[in-house]
Amino acid sequence: MLICWFVFAAGCCNYRMLNLMRSSMKHGNGGTVQSAMSCPFIMGMVWFGVAPTPYRLLGIALALCGILLSSCRKGKHGDSASGRWLIPTFAAFAASGMAQSFANLPSYWKECEMSSELRGCLVQLVTIAAFAAGLPFRRDAVLPVS
Repeated sequence: MLICWFVFAAGCCNYRMLNLMRSSMKHGNGGTVQSAMSCPFIMGMVWFGVAPTPYRLLGIALALCGILLSSCRKGKHGDSASGRWLIPTFAAFAASGMAQSFANLPSYWKECEMSSELRGCLVQLVTIAAFAAGLPFRRDAVLPVS
């Protein structure tokens, strides 16, 4: 039953990450969010004794360098100095890292009977359900692409 709560939390974090990433991309920078894929690796090394191999450490270092480099570039409107993109981008990074960590956490439990494919599908279903639940409360109209 505990796994269901982690899958639900992953879906909710995924929903929040997508909204925050949309907000940060309006101001010209949203690519940093994808670097959050390193969070499950860090979680595994810190809490579950996963060996910090040179490739894992190199991948994490490259992701962090990517964050640093993308934070130095100008936004669409030259607003990088204002930092308007900074808070939503790093909040989306944190939400994405939490979503991925919650989704991967059950893989460290030997008692877990749920396959990773099913977990992934359920996380996406929760994300879609969160979007559907929030649709009536959106301030901006959702228009079809023509």
